[in-house]
Amino acid sequence: MKSMDTYGDSQMGTPDPAQMITRKEAASLISFSTSTIKRWEKQGILTPHYSPSGKPRYLRSDVLAAMQKTA
Repeated sequence: MKSMDTYGDSQMGTPDPAQMITRKEAASLISFSTSTIKRWEKQGILTPHYSPSGKPRYLRSDVLAAMQKTA
């Protein structure tokens, strides 16, 4: 089940929308595939936040930290 963490949810804190990137942007940032980003989600390495329309978004800093964890 998807986390209902949206970046407008006051209970979860409000990530800076300017720091939120799409799965494709996350993959491009670290030169990995979008499949890797999805796999990291399933493994609990990377936690997505959801846009108001329900699309996954990632904090740029979380993506970079996930890459360091798996290096």
